[in-house]
Amino acid sequence: MRKILLLTVAAVFVLSGCNTIKGTVNGIGKDTQKAGEWVQEKVPAPQ
Repeated sequence: MRKILLLTVAAVFVLSGCNTIKGTVNGIGKDTQKAGEWVQEKVPAPQ
């Protein structure tokens, strides 16, 4: 159990150090924005 905890903590430090987590969050935001733009183009506005 102790080894798993230490490995998890080490993984969090490594991933946060190379901005992997931050990059993932930003990537998801960009994908969501693009999807929203696509929907606005395809769906007609209510009149």
